Amino acid sequence: MGLLSNDQFLTQLNNQFEKTKENGTVYVSMKRYKWDHKELRKKNADPSLIKEDEQFQCLFRAVQNKKKISTLINEANCEKFIDAYSNLLALHLDSLKKKKKGGIKKKNNKA
Repeated sequence: MGLLSNDQFLTQLNNQFEKTKENGTVYVSMKRYKWDHKELRKKNADPSLIKEDEQFQCLFRAVQNKKKISTLINEANCEKFIDAYSNLLALHLDSLKKKKKGGIKKKNNKA
């Protein structure tokens, strides 16, 4: 699936969370996105190629089974998107599995 708008991404992510409420997993990842300059992707890139006024974007991806969705967030929309994303996570945190705690084993030192 191609890039979605920010609102479409959040609604699709909500649908994925609903589908996996009882069983399944949704993986969400985010990273800085900047592919405009091929020279910057090289190992020995010259840092002077980056202009000071350039704005970086953030790429969000979500994968559930084989369905992948992604969106790009601009710097101007970042706060609004993060607020909506955190509200969405808070709604669906109740379906997380509880972590099983291992008991502390005591060592028997008979010396």
